[in-house]
Amino acid sequence: MQRLWLVSLLLIVLTTACSRPESRAGNPASGEVPTPGGVVIEGAMVFTGTVAPPVQATLVIRDGTIESIWPGAERPADARLDDARVIDARGMFALPGLIDAHVHLTRGQGAGEIEAALAIAARRGVTTVRDMAGHAPTLSALAARAESGQLVSPRIRLAGLIAGPGFFSDPRVAAVSSPHEPGRAPWARAIADPEHAEDLVNAAKAVGAHGIKLYADLSTRTTAAVTAAAKAQGLPVWTHAAVFPAGPAELVAAGVTCLSHAALLAFAGSEQMPRSYRESRPALAGPLPPVDAPAIDAVLEAMARNGVLLEPTLAVTEKRGPEAPLVAWTYAVTRRAREAGVELVAGSDGMIGANGEPAIFRELELLVEHGGLSPIEAIAAATVNAARALQLADTGTIAAGKRADIVVVRDDPRVDIGHLRRPWLVVSGGRVIVEAGR
Repeated sequence: MQRLWLVSLLLIVLTTACSRPESRAGNPASGEVPTPGGVVIEGAMVFTGTVAPPVQATLVIRDGTIESIWPGAERPADARLDDARVIDARGMFALPGLIDAHVHLTRGQGAGEIEAALAIAARRGVTTVRDMAGHAPTLSALAARAESGQLVSPRIRLAGLIAGPGFFSDPRVAAVSSPHEPGRAPWARAIADPEHAEDLVNAAKAVGAHGIKLYADLSTRTTAAVTAAAKAQGLPVWTHAAVFPAGPAELVAAGVTCLSHAALLAFAGSEQMPRSYRESRPALAGPLPPVDAPAIDAVLEAMARNGVLLEPTLAVTEKRGPEAPLVAWTYAVTRRAREAGVELVAGSDGMIGANGEPAIFRELELLVEHGGLSPIEAIAAATVNAARALQLADTGTIAAGKRADIVVVRDDPRVDIGHLRRPWLVVSGGRVIVEAGR
């Protein structure tokens, strides 16, 4: 496995070194449309990314950002567009590019497979992804190529992983540690003493981590120490909703940014918390606490009060099958979280589904069908809320000065969130990735 990662990393680095840098205006060889004078998306109904209803407007994009927004169906008569490309989107619907806030790119895939998956996601309207604890050197090389326009890809944000020593026998984590021993890679470290938290956070940041992921086998004291160290470095803290023995209440009290996997909120109502990740696995197959248990409500209320986000990953739980008690329980606790005022974030925990399409689409559909969200709230979960989870101030909404990550669809996603599966236009970082009919 270590050899596979070394070969994949070498291929990516060599490709980066040998590729001729392309202009930010576009890379025709990759299917992008050259737009040296900018792009004007005229007359679309624009969802800002918040839960506000759409308004008709014209978007002017230059140098990778949204330069201005003109209200109404027509641009002003005295507007100067120079040599901008004007795209008539009247009758269509524009929204911020989608953010898949939970992907895993480097778990055994080769370089070609990773690049193909990124291209699929980008061309279907996913403009940013958060890789939750992968091989940092590989991801950093991919991220640099994506940002320069050499690779058709969403923007890539990556997590530095911190977990207890016992967790690093998990083969998935061992695979992303190469060439280091499991638990000793700067981006995937075992922590035995909370006093080492600052050193481990600094090491992860130094190799390009945009946030810290708390995974498993972590005490309350350790989670608090790592969270404080990460915040001191300006890094968000992303964590499973229970990291054993620390549970949801302790994580929220520590001040983490976002909890992943709504199913793990079941441990807020557990009479006895498992001591490790390994011990926790059988517990979810057993009796579950009432979804309205006081301890669960207390966690949800604290999350809403403290601005801690929840990424439910319903599409992952759905794989257990419709008869599995945990599936209905997870749907119910997600609805309860929304009712409590917790902001929800969309993450697929996979990126590309078994059907070859971005898995974020299924996650959004489940959030609407079973999580209690309206379609416009689901869009917010994959845009403004996801950007907040990633601490990205330049994307997630459509506003002047923001990065130009925009998806246009023909049909109103408020009627059917499934309309997002068929993008008519995709602009990523100001580059036209897809334009239907071209």
